[in-house]
Amino acid sequence: MIHDGLSSIPGITNYPSLVKHSSSVLASILTALMSLPADNIKVKLQKSLKGDGDYKGILDCLMKTVRREGVLKLWVGLPVYVIRGVPHSFILITVNKYLSELLK
Repeated sequence: MIHDGLSSIPGITNYPSLVKHSSSVLASILTALMSLPADNIKVKLQKSLKGDGDYKGILDCLMKTVRREGVLKLWVGLPVYVIRGVPHSFILITVNKYLSELLK
């Protein structure tokens, strides 16, 4: 989907590697934006089990977090998450391309 959108930009099809890597960067950012709130809630629940047991469940943790800290606190750690994900996707794309060429 992202790849198709980038490919529709005039002249960019001359740089297929740029399209693939740009797509992987955008996909990494989107993945981080979508999964980080769930990951943060999971970590809070895990810490709660070791401590005072402040949360009764997933929804309780979500509601208390939003009420106490605000909605944006669900994305705490986003830069680190993205910085970790982007190189991972770059390496995956590069190795996949190399192995595909090697195994033809």
